[in-house]
Amino acid sequence: MQILYIELHPHNKASVELRYQKLKGQGYEKQILRISDIEDAIALAERDIYVSMPDPEAIGKKLFGWLDGDGRWLSRAVADCQGELLVLAIANLAKLPHLPWEVLHDREGFLIDRTFPKVVTVRWTKGEVVTSESADRPLRVMFMATDPEGVEPRLNFEGEEGRILDATRGAALTLRVEESGCVSELKKTWRRYGDNHFDVFHLTGHASIADDGQPFFITETETGDRYDAKAVEIVDALRFRLPRLVFLSGCRTGQAGEQGATPSMAEALLNLGLTAVLGWGRPIGDEVATLAAACLYESLASANSLVEAIAATYQKLREKNISNWYLLRLYGRGKLDVSLAALVLPLGDRLLPLTSEIEQLFLDPDDATTPRVVRREDFVGRRRILQTCLRRLQGSDLGVLLHGMGGLGKTTVAKRLLERIADPQNSNYDTIFNYKQFDEGKLLQDLARNCTSEAGHEVLNGKLPLMQKLTKFLKEGMNDKDRCLMFVLDDFEVNLEENAFGAWVLKYEVVEPLMALVSAIARSGLRHRLIVTCRYDFNLPDVALNARLFRVPLFSLQGVDLKKKCDRLAGFKLPMLSREDAEPLVALQKQAIAVADGNPRLLEWLAAILPNDLLTEVQKQEVLDRMIAKQTEFREHILAETLLAQQSPDLREMLKLGLVFDLPVPELVFAKVCEGVENLKVHQDRAKAIGLLEVNGDLYRVPKILVELLSPEFTQEIYATAARELYRVWYKEAEFSTDERFLEIHRLAFRAESIDITAEIATRLSNILIKHNRYREVVSLCKQTSKITEKVELLHGWGEAELSLGNIDQALANCQKILKICPDDNQLQKAATLHQMATIYAKKGDVTNAISLFDESSKIADYIGDMRTKAANLHQMADIYDQQGQEKKALTFYQKSKEISDRIGCMEGKVPTLTQMATIYASQGLVDQALRQYQEALEITQQIGNIQYESIILHQIAGIYAQKQEFKQAIVLYKQSLEIKQHIGNVEEMATTLTMLGQSLAMNGEFKTAISNLQEASAILLHLKSPDAATVQSLLEQIQQLAKSPPLQGG
Repeated sequence: MQILYIELHPHNKASVELRYQKLKGQGYEKQILRISDIEDAIALAERDIYVSMPDPEAIGKKLFGWLDGDGRWLSRAVADCQGELLVLAIANLAKLPHLPWEVLHDREGFLIDRTFPKVVTVRWTKGEVVTSESADRPLRVMFMATDPEGVEPRLNFEGEEGRILDATRGAALTLRVEESGCVSELKKTWRRYGDNHFDVFHLTGHASIADDGQPFFITETETGDRYDAKAVEIVDALRFRLPRLVFLSGCRTGQAGEQGATPSMAEALLNLGLTAVLGWGRPIGDEVATLAAACLYESLASANSLVEAIAATYQKLREKNISNWYLLRLYGRGKLDVSLAALVLPLGDRLLPLTSEIEQLFLDPDDATTPRVVRREDFVGRRRILQTCLRRLQGSDLGVLLHGMGGLGKTTVAKRLLERIADPQNSNYDTIFNYKQFDEGKLLQDLARNCTSEAGHEVLNGKLPLMQKLTKFLKEGMNDKDRCLMFVLDDFEVNLEENAFGAWVLKYEVVEPLMALVSAIARSGLRHRLIVTCRYDFNLPDVALNARLFRVPLFSLQGVDLKKKCDRLAGFKLPMLSREDAEPLVALQKQAIAVADGNPRLLEWLAAILPNDLLTEVQKQEVLDRMIAKQTEFREHILAETLLAQQSPDLREMLKLGLVFDLPVPELVFAKVCEGVENLKVHQDRAKAIGLLEVNGDLYRVPKILVELLSPEFTQEIYATAARELYRVWYKEAEFSTDERFLEIHRLAFRAESIDITAEIATRLSNILIKHNRYREVVSLCKQTSKITEKVELLHGWGEAELSLGNIDQALANCQKILKICPDDNQLQKAATLHQMATIYAKKGDVTNAISLFDESSKIADYIGDMRTKAANLHQMADIYDQQGQEKKALTFYQKSKEISDRIGCMEGKVPTLTQMATIYASQGLVDQALRQYQEALEITQQIGNIQYESIILHQIAGIYAQKQEFKQAIVLYKQSLEIKQHIGNVEEMATTLTMLGQSLAMNGEFKTAISNLQEASAILLHLKSPDAATVQSLLEQIQQLAKSPPLQGG
């Protein structure tokens, strides 16, 4: 490849000095460039922080022309390039902010789209680099995802790992995963490997820029809490063994802070010693980041240079119609032919490494083609369990014992641990795997089968007692002195039996071989380790060794892990149906989730019988009956009834009382409900050991699979105790809580008829749900709560939800009821209710009453200082004037509302005001003013996480460009809006955007794609039984006819 080094130096406030080195190395030339020539490009780049540029082509042309200058040196350099690849290495020493060099366009096309030469832009930093030889082996990538508790949105990092593995299945690549998500733990892991062991470090998660302009990556502490890591901390973890490439797969990692004054995180890593870094210039979607990573590593594993790999990645993103492909930025330091060279050599005719041996260990013994557990690519959840187990296995413990009820995934977790710590391609471990029955003969046979050294076989065939034989073998008889063994004893419960006291103990014939193995591991002094999966906890006879076998109880999937699991099961994917037609299927899915109760295996069984088409009532009942039959079969499969029958009455009573809770609850709360049970701690320990009580840290839960066997009935007093304790722990004393926990408190308080707790939680939860547009859930919650209490705050939230759903009469009835029962001293509520009532009258077309009520509400708001309601009143009055055609008056009221929102910091109230102002400006032809309002609204929606509103705004901006007949820009924005709507799953809104996108594509001459989009829109609307279906179908037919028509001839 040929490299053109370009430097932009500060000259004065109005200009920069451009220096470029001729391709043939004949020294630098320079020229002065005026910043004013690209001020609009800078302004646009600055403005479009949260959305792709409406017209990257136009900006690319302007930047190319600016660099090219009057002498056309850049055009000549491209034309004179003798190689297949030309690198434009741009050093932005003038700190020009956010300029998207990746979109450079020579008026014929983006430079990245050229075929000869292929032109790639690299953000370059001067510096010394040491030449590194390309490795003669498969590419090695260290992958670390960060997913701290409480950080939203939760990322599908398992999906990213799986996608990379799928894309590189035929390539020479090994992926080592650092599970901790913690920089300090990464440092420990990284230093266990030698120089140049890993070629790439891939870090995925959320990242951002602090108020002072300093970038940070959101990582985890050792306990899973949030920790904002700086660039220097990441480099320190990799110090002295720096990889050739770091990929920061997080939003804004390639964006400079303070308008270019402070370096991006990617650039900061270069300044701290790294030679090549990839980052994203703006917020980017999860799917796009995953696609880019998969393509990049596939290319790198094929022995392409970093420049060739990034070019291939851009091409793939463009093929997939990813509108913001250029946000992926490559940074390089020093001589780029060195720092961006290929990481590995071509394999030639050598065979690729075999599929991981670990997969082969977990095949069904009765069918060697069927895996007993999910593929590595399909694994989800268990992050904290994996982190704990890995710390123990890498520490002083001899092993871990994974125990719990059948179906929870103990074997799956064991397999995941092997992939993390004992993959033979990526570690110094070999695996000795034992399935079910364990004895001396099997153990020695497995060791002999895996031993390739004569010394090892001599030890195994010798006459030493078993423990001494194993100890000597582990010390001296290994194939390689640097490799250790990971012993896996899977489904070990067949080696246990129940004793006279009801405890599960080792069978007498298993004691000697197991103790010999554990003792040998301990005596070897090496890092041999043991993983046991078993339904029941059990003790080793030796107290000291027993203490070094760490117990890890498994529990049901909850929350985001449960959602990820469902997302991977075909039975939980809904076809495109109207809300009405989809409701029976959704109800069945919810029932399946409730029946499975978070048990992965039972969830898989139930998913297999879920339908994906319209059902009659008879068919629906048949599915429900099959679910119950599967649940019964599963209960028998895990021996739940037999196990329960063996327990004491007090233990069964404890489990019965524990079933009052639907969620895992703190141990102290669980104990409070069970305080009448004698020897509670003994029964808890016993139930934990046999899998009848799930434990996750200090959280306890009784599996719902036991409900049918225990038939619990709860008094109001039990419900009240449970509600009161959870209200104290999860609400009053908690720094933050979750929707699930609020609903659990509400459920228990409602059953207890605890009016104050029920109303307070319902009101708080309603406010949260309304902010996220979850109106139907609010209505359901408030309707239920109103059966025992009708507090004004609750009625208000209910009315707001009904109003948003278009149920005006119910919303008005709520307002009238509030005004009747609202205490005189609650002026805040009265002002809010008058505002809501006025909004209802406005929707009904009664403008006179609406304005009168808005005025009355504003007077009260002024009196009590309720500026939030005052701003809302002004906004709604502006809406009325806008509808009446009084645009000037409407803008005045919108402006007043906006000023109040600014003053009190009410960002969520400001967004609709800005969008309404933008709509008026657009209708007046004031496009620039409209776009400024829309851009400000977009930035706020990004900050507050309202992606639904973001999609609406993008759609509206696209409409402006379509009206201006700037269809390329409109297409880009419609696509962005569509991506968000697809993510949300709002099919009706998807159809609207698909229709407008289809029209713009047709106007741009892209008939084939236009027809495809309109066909999809038509299909959705037909499924929804929408009256708009006929209109879209008519439009589709017109465009199909246009596509068949011959083009007009000139002359």
